[in-house]
Amino acid sequence: MLFGSIDSFAIESMTEPNLRAPSQVWGRMRIWCEGTEIGDYSDEHCGLFDAYAGFRELRGLLAWNWMSEFNGLSDKDLWDFLDGALFGYHGDVELHDSRTIDECRADWVRYGKFSFLTNWGEQFDKNGKSFIVCSPDGVVRESPRVC
Repeated sequence: MLFGSIDSFAIESMTEPNLRAPSQVWGRMRIWCEGTEIGDYSDEHCGLFDAYAGFRELRGLLAWNWMSEFNGLSDKDLWDFLDGALFGYHGDVELHDSRTIDECRADWVRYGKFSFLTNWGEQFDKNGKSFIVCSPDGVVRESPRVC
């Protein structure tokens, strides 16, 4: 099933055809963002519950998914900021990080809501990290691409 529009934003999902109750929900999923697919739809029997839970949580957060420290940042700068705060990297480059474990945990509590699709299921594991924000003008961006 396809929910949304591939040209703007859509979720494509299916359950595996041979599931028998009381099985877990296994299937396939990918996200479409301005015609770009995120997720491996050919990967069979991926757990769909984590992605479902992620989207359910995101639904309640999206309207407030912005912080003043993001004002004026380009997509790349925003990506680097969140990647550094949450994972200690800028892309594939590990940062020198002098934060304590408690400071890292505090950053996860503060910025973790911007993590998108990372650890949401096997179908997204090959795509690397992704972040989602909703700017004050109501534009949702899956950084670094604009959605």
